[in-house]
This record gives sequence, C-alpha cells and structure tokens, in this order.
Amino acid sequence: GSGMGDPRGNYNIASSIRDLPNTNFSWETVTTSYAGFDAEFLDHKMTATVEYFDRVTDNILQVVAIPLIVGTASPVFNIGAARNKGVEMELGYNGNVGALTYNISGNVSFVTNEVTELYEGQPHQTDFGRVEEGRPIGHIWGYKLGGIFQTQDEIDAYYGATPDETIGGSAAFVEPGDMYFLDVHGNPTETERFYSKNPDGVINSFDQTELGSTIPGHIYGLNLSAGFKGLDVSVNFYGEGDVQKVNIARRRLEAMSSNGLNQMTTTLNRWTPENPSSTMPRAVIGDPAGNNRGNDDIA
Repeated sequence: GSGMGDPRGNYNIASSIRDLPNTNFSWETVTTSYAGFDAEFLDHKMTATVEYFDRVTDNILQVVAIPLIVGTASPVFNIGAARNKGVEMELGYNGNVGALTYNISGNVSFVTNEVTELYEGQPHQTDFGRVEEGRPIGHIWGYKLGGIFQTQDEIDAYYGATPDETIGGSAAFVEPGDMYFLDVHGNPTETERFYSKNPDGVINSFDQTELGSTIPGHIYGLNLSAGFKGLDVSVNFYGEGDVQKVNIARRRLEAMSSNGLNQMTTTLNRWTPENPSSTMPRAVIGDPAGNNRGNDDIA
C-alpha cells in the first residue's frame, strides 16, 4: 500500500443480531358492531336490507424505527389500529311471468377508513403510499401538480417566490415545458412533528400530501337471474367508486427521461415549442426539473 491509514479508521467485521425477538406477537383483533333491519314488501316479492357497521381493528403490526446504533433490523410490534365504518344497502325483487321466474337485486356500500393509532404517531411511507394517523390506510402520497411552464418569465417568477429544494433550489436547469409543483405544507415545527400544515414558500419533501385513497369509498353491484323450465341464467355486475390507483405503466412509459427506452405513443403530444401542451411535459434526458416525481398526474 501507500502507507496511508485507512480513512475509515480501524474496523473489524463482526457478527450482529438480525432482529430483536418479540415474544408478545399476536393476531390482529377485530371488533365489529352492526345495526340494521330487513323488510319485505309486495307479498314477499320485494326485499330491502339496510345495515350500519363499525369495524375496529387493533394490534395491527407495524415496523418501529429504532436508532441505527442498536445494530439490528427495525422490530415489528402489535401497535396499530384502524377503523372502517359505513352503510350497506340492498334491494331485491322476485317475480314471474308465467313459467318464467326472475330476480333483480342491487346493492351499494359506503365505507370510510381511518388509521386511528400508530407507534408514537410515526407515519410509514413507501414509494407512493403512506400510512398516517387520521388518514386512510395506504393512501397515495406525493406532490400536487401546479401546471407546466410555458415561458421563461413564468419560471423566473415562480422560482423567485418558491424555490424548489428537491432540485437544488435553483431554476438553472428548468426550461419551458417543465412541470411545477405546489407549496402545500411547511417544514416540521415544535407542535407539528412530521410536517406543518402551513405553506412556507419552499418546495421540498414536506410538501407531499394525500392524493387519493386506494380503498374504494363505495362499492356497488347488480345481480340479474332468470329461470325457465329447469334452465337458469344469471348475470352479475360489480363496481367500485371514489378510489384512485397509481398508474405504474404510464409513469414508466411516459417518463421521457431516458435515451433508450420505448415510450407510449401518447408522448408524441408532449410539450414542444411548436406544441405548448398543458398536460404533458417536455422530453429531457435525466429529468433535471423532477417532472417524474410522484404527483397527482399519475395517481
């Protein structure tokens, strides 16, 4: 060697504990309360059901962040709680026309989901999802899109008032055709631990916010059936509403930040000086303006 000491100092490879044992693991506990009624009308041909439910789940497993100096993986404990509540309704009708019998029924459920307890309130975040007290489980988390810059004057005005720390705070590499994002939160404060609900004039990771829920707000169905002399036929329809998903395929195939990946034909309508699009940014290798950060355009 050169005789110079290792800049990391003296160190030795040693064994470490993979994880801390938890002898108190248990299954989640679900407590459900119901209240409802069933009714029949028109000589038993029409039926109706209405039910209110309140389902509380306790002892949900959560990974707990611990100091790195402990030297083990973060442990998992039964410390979370969530609540689902809502209303389920169903209406059905049985009838016949001669030897032909038929049934028509429809149902709809309205559900609200909320995380009610986490370890010391610590949110848990993945690439696009987040678990946080007071919000639905697994809601989509990211930046709010403001729009697409059309001129250099717009860039200068926006970054002069709202620097974007996610790209270094400078607009040096931002050009017309790039997206800009909104200042919706502020840095944590003494009273707001994980982010402030008050905008602070700076775009950074604390400006990510809830973009939608992956749990349907309502579920509905329609069931049709008929019978004639031993021959039966049925058709069932199912649907979900008030729900959002992250379009991973579109995020990858409309990124336009590489020089070697195929892209969807929709990128032919991207922003160019001749086509000043307000829905799709410019194509630029490396994505210097952070156009591809998780945001509500891909949720």
